[in-house]
Amino acid sequence: MATALTPWDRLQERLPAGFHARHVALGADEERISSLINVNAGAIGYPLLTSVEDMRDELTEANIDLQNDLVLIEDADGNAVAWAQAWLSSGNAPGAFLIGTVHPKNQGVGIGRAIFTWSRERAQELLTEHPTGATFVHLPDCDAPARRLMESQGGTAIRFYSEMLLRFSDRPTAESLEHLPVPAGYEVLPMDRVDSELLRQLRNHCFADHWGSWEISPESWRDLLREVSARPSCSEVVVDHRGTLVAMQMTSEFPQDAATTGRVRWIGQLGVHRDHRKRGLASLLIERHLVTAKRDGLEGSMLGVDAASLTGANTLYENLGYHRISGGVRYELPPVVR
Repeated sequence: MATALTPWDRLQERLPAGFHARHVALGADEERISSLINVNAGAIGYPLLTSVEDMRDELTEANIDLQNDLVLIEDADGNAVAWAQAWLSSGNAPGAFLIGTVHPKNQGVGIGRAIFTWSRERAQELLTEHPTGATFVHLPDCDAPARRLMESQGGTAIRFYSEMLLRFSDRPTAESLEHLPVPAGYEVLPMDRVDSELLRQLRNHCFADHWGSWEISPESWRDLLREVSARPSCSEVVVDHRGTLVAMQMTSEFPQDAATTGRVRWIGQLGVHRDHRKRGLASLLIERHLVTAKRDGLEGSMLGVDAASLTGANTLYENLGYHRISGGVRYELPPVVR
């Protein structure tokens, strides 16, 4: 009786001659993968890069299985030429997400299609216990080759996103936090003064009505807070007169992007409790973020936003002085048919 082929066997069969697949090794491959991502970003004109430390954070997240969820492709000389990953989002509505990159010099020979098929099959395995879950790919919208591949495989573009930049040289910014009045009945606190679990619950509440968002589990929340890009000392929370958490702003920083975006800080998580919206709390937290970043010598601020946000976030950011510099597109893929 013939032995059934494993996903790894099928991947090796699909790869062009002279290339082989192997598992990703923590401590050995973070630099190789981040380099692949960044070389491709430069080739397509995408300004946001991945540091070795950021990659290590991603590979050590609680829900990542290094032996089954990632693959590295090497040529005959042991050079890394491609990588791919499938991961399952946590929380109330799990979906499988595919990530992968092929070095520009090795594109067009079938490697991308091979690792894409492997990651898609792995996604189907991850979704076995989640029959309503779907498979997604999030790409820079300027990555024409990858978008063509997604569309050739039945992928449908379902959502678009924008990365927005504000430069302090382009607009006036308050010189100190004292110039930014806090609405009556509220107080702004440093993030490290509030309970982490209550903050996680607030975040999940704030994003519950955002398209494509899912609840962050306690494990994933811990991963998020420990990321090397996190700047908890620059992150703030608004509480009401009872001390209840009602709004939040979590700051991140990615020094590797300085050559393409300038030295900026990111607003990574910004949310306001649904019962406290339309009271200026989001604008207040953004302005305070800007004051702190300018005071610390940064050149500006960035954030990412759903281009079809129902909360009016795009208009808010544009009115504050942010403008779009790049973007992303999310594809949904049909189930694998064998």
